[in-house]
Order: sequence, then structure tokens, then C-alpha cells
Amino acid sequence: MTVHVRFAESFPLRQCEWLLATVMSGCGMMALGYPDQFARSQTLSALLRYADQPVWAWAMTGVGLIGWFALARNGGWKRSPAVRAACAAARGVIWLQLFMALAKVDQPTWGLIFFPAFMTMEFINAYRAAGDAKAVSARTA
Repeated sequence: MTVHVRFAESFPLRQCEWLLATVMSGCGMMALGYPDQFARSQTLSALLRYADQPVWAWAMTGVGLIGWFALARNGGWKRSPAVRAACAAARGVIWLQLFMALAKVDQPTWGLIFFPAFMTMEFINAYRAAGDAKAVSARTA
């Protein structure tokens, strides 16, 4: 359980969450800034079967930034652990989709290593945040 109100106490415990929320929102912002990025990429074009690039871009940016703000609230808002858990789980699913898109391409890339690692870390983050949410709920019940 890592429910803390002071940022200085919680940041070291949640560094992985901060990092992955930043990476996810950065990927989303890059996709927003380069509207033909998916169409030009042999690997990312596989994602276009499920949704258009702006949908992916806004989803990545949204779950990254919302997770960031929930982390910044740092337990000062009762529901922040639940929001953190939901955002981490959503990011995990997006990393999974990126991995599956890369797995379909003949040319192997480093993403086949990074994306499953990111996904695993996100699901661990979601599990921990859900535990924090349960602890907060029990404390305020």
C-alpha cells in the first residue's frame, strides 16, 4: 500500500507510474503532431484497423495526462488512486495493442521487447493503485 499525501514521500514509490504516464502522453502528442505517422509506418499502420490515428492519439494523450494529474493530486483527492488504477490499466491495454501490431510485422523491432515490459509494469501499477484505492475506501468508510 502506497497511499501518501506528501509528494516527496510518494514520488519515489510511484516513479514508474510517472515515467510511463509521461511516455504514453508523449507518444500521443507525437501522433497528434504528425497526422500521417501511422499511415507511413509499417508497424503502426496495423493499429488503423481498429481506430483512426486521432482516436489513438487522443486516447494515449488522455490516459497519460489524466494519470499524470491523478499522480500530482497525490492522494490529496480521495478518488485519485482509483483514477490512477484505471489510467494504468488503460495504458497497459494500449501497450498491448502496440505490441500486437508490431508482432504482425516481418521486421522485428525493439518495441517487441519494450512494449510487453511497459504493459507488465502498467498492470503492476494498476494493481498497486487499486490496493491504494481499497485502503482509502476502507479508511473513509
